[in-house]
Amino acid sequence: IMVCVDFSKSCESALEFAVKIAQKESAKVFVFHMLIPSPYTETQQVVSTRRRELEESYGPVLASEEHEYSVCVGASPHLEILQYARDNDVDLIAMGSHTKDKADRWYVGSAVEHVSARSICPVVVVTKPSALSKVEG
Repeated sequence: IMVCVDFSKSCESALEFAVKIAQKESAKVFVFHMLIPSPYTETQQVVSTRRRELEESYGPVLASEEHEYSVCVGASPHLEILQYARDNDVDLIAMGSHTKDKADRWYVGSAVEHVSARSICPVVVVTKPSALSKVEG
């Protein structure tokens, strides 16, 4: 199970969802974080720092699960997410999303939209922590 995180509340909820599914299915959790390259910072140093932040932030939630952290650098998050999912034979992608209501329509972020449209495996989009209570039941 791959979960895409950006340290937001909705991504924390997506991680919790992924962990619950992983526990039920005895699955590995791949925690994926994307960085946009910057000409002003040393990429490898930023990747190392962000990996430590992932471990510190999400380590307690993942402590009892088989898991792996990945920090990717690229300009197109959806392409990197889809490639990582293919390379790691992922069966499910969990993503958090900050939804927006616009003219009586519900919109998710562009990365969520692109991944959902192009993924060869199911994609679960978690927008609210209250969605987790339905998984527990």
